[in-house]
Amino acid sequence: AHWWAGQRWREAVLAYRQAAQQARSVGAHAAEAQHLRRALEALDAAQAEAALVTAPPLVAGASEDDELRFELSLALYHAARGGEPFEARQGLSARLHELAHTEAQRALALHAEATLRGDNFEDARAFELASQAMQAACALGLHALAVDAALVAGPALSRLNRPREAAELMERQLAALDEIEPTQAVSVLVSFAHVLITSDAPGRALEQLQCARGRAQAHADWPGLRDALVMSGWAEFAVGKLA
Repeated sequence: AHWWAGQRWREAVLAYRQAAQQARSVGAHAAEAQHLRRALEALDAAQAEAALVTAPPLVAGASEDDELRFELSLALYHAARGGEPFEARQGLSARLHELAHTEAQRALALHAEATLRGDNFEDARAFELASQAMQAACALGLHALAVDAALVAGPALSRLNRPREAAELMERQLAALDEIEPTQAVSVLVSFAHVLITSDAPGRALEQLQCARGRAQAHADWPGLRDALVMSGWAEFAVGKLA
């Protein structure tokens, strides 16, 4: 805050970004969003101050500030996902599309909007956007982003009464389990189990969930472990119904 008070805008951007990262690490998403908004305001102030003494660039294109603005805006969108109203998140998603200058950024913006539509149960649109994000991410070699997009597309397909296609899509993601972050791998296994249950294959779901629980415990992924345990209860209930 002292950087802000002293109008040291560049330092303020970095300080608020670090504060946002610390808040995210402990799951304080409301505080994270607040810090990210302050970082973006400081970035605006820094650019306005620089414009007073610097001529505009001769060639239009993405600058380091543009990349930083996209990074902060993307983080803000995800921080807002759990606690802000749909209309606010819709505005943040639209802003990401406006800010995207590179193919990678466009893929990230597509994925962000796909999550927005999926959270709002606009499943056809969510699947369409997630498919576009998957295709772009695969073309760019962004494997983690492709898996994230599949985590939106699979459940959307399942809710569209296409559980077999959803299961096939999620099963293809298993090949990347050892190449992605451990928490993301647990999410893949839990999501795959979910679509298996809706495909009347709860026994196979329990196998995936056993693997998910093991990975979650090995990496102290307690939210992932909770999700796997909840899904296991659902799968066991479904097995009992089929018996």
